[in-house]
Amino acid sequence: MMEATTDPAITTPLQKKVPRDISDDDIFKPRNQPTAEAIITDSGSEKMDRCKTEDVREETEEGADSSDASSPEPLSPLRPFYKVRFTDQVTKNGDIINYQIEVTKTAAPQSSWVIGRQYEDLEYLEQCLAGGGRSAGVIAPPLPPPPATDPLQAELRSRRQLGADSTVLLGDDWQRDCRLMERYLNLLLRHEVYGRDAALEAFLTRPEPPVRTLVRRSLLTRLTDGLSGSRATHPDCDEFFQRERVRLNEYQPLLQRAAEAFTAVVFAQQRLSNQINHLATALNIGVGSNEGWNGLYHKLNTRFSGALQEYKRGVDLSTTSADGTLGQTLELHARYAQSESDMLLRRTGLMIEYETANRGLEKTKAQRRPAAEEAKQRAEEVFEECSDTAKSEIRTLHRLRSAELLAGLGELARSQIHAAQILQAELSKHLSSIRQFVVPEPGQLGRPL
Repeated sequence: MMEATTDPAITTPLQKKVPRDISDDDIFKPRNQPTAEAIITDSGSEKMDRCKTEDVREETEEGADSSDASSPEPLSPLRPFYKVRFTDQVTKNGDIINYQIEVTKTAAPQSSWVIGRQYEDLEYLEQCLAGGGRSAGVIAPPLPPPPATDPLQAELRSRRQLGADSTVLLGDDWQRDCRLMERYLNLLLRHEVYGRDAALEAFLTRPEPPVRTLVRRSLLTRLTDGLSGSRATHPDCDEFFQRERVRLNEYQPLLQRAAEAFTAVVFAQQRLSNQINHLATALNIGVGSNEGWNGLYHKLNTRFSGALQEYKRGVDLSTTSADGTLGQTLELHARYAQSESDMLLRRTGLMIEYETANRGLEKTKAQRRPAAEEAKQRAEEVFEECSDTAKSEIRTLHRLRSAELLAGLGELARSQIHAAQILQAELSKHLSSIRQFVVPEPGQLGRPL
């Protein structure tokens, strides 16, 4: 797992010269700011105590509205058994992209190894985790979208980011893809249920990826998906879940809209960078001779072009940091909201089955009553177990979302200030160079400048 470090807020005045040479770690890993993982996993911290106090207040407010099911406090978040880190060794062979993942065992004796995996292996892992007979109340961390592997996908992505009229073809953004998949695996490793799963352990410990098999959707699954609309409108017997469904129906489209709007801002910055690059390139194109006023014009354009190239670098740095901090966090939790919605639909289906079993028991004749009572008891146990798990999962997700969005905002502000300081220092050099450019008098053009 990528270890996030912490970093104080930048207080360096803008007029102070800032070193130019920095790495992505300086942008994305603050040195003194608590990360989302630290806030979530530190069960004894003030943040966790405050969250638990809020959970207790929620349960108090629910009171008699809640179901009779016992709702224990969520356990302390799981300390991962492994740490994963995607390396820079990414290879592409046609439509196949191979990633190298460094896995570290956290328990003693510690050891590390490297495994090779493809995105399709992550898809198969998600299928295995979803079909493992786990509680229906579990909220699965969302799998990131697949990377672009063929020229057509790359062209569509380029037009989406740079505009429909753009003729520039963007290259593979493997660093971003690796960061998204690494975050997905880290969420699985920190999850109370999936972090202990044998399929996830086998995925990380075996040198060869598991053999992928085709998982076909059954007719029952397709018919069940068709009933999702009726489940979404079915009233809930538990006020906690009814309130959560109403809140999610309002919050999910707003979160999706925020993620799309932020992405649109990032794409606009990328288009601005592309246009600046065109202008800087055009200024370097010489027209005519390099003597007289024409040569003077070329020299001034060259200096101005260098300033534009530096400004483009600053825009790229700002764009990359914006997407890598708050942008990816908004996209993640927009997908997470859909995972929660899927879980609530599964629970509603179990509730409908439980209500049907209750009505069936009331209408059953005496000779068939034992079987009906057994079916009702079984449906009740499954439903209550799902409700208990779901309450714990929802509260954990709320804490995760609050912590990561707060951390993303802080990292975005810090990285934008840092990028602006670097750009200001470099543009000051180019401004000084342009100011020192001497325009000779007409009679001095024959002399050396």
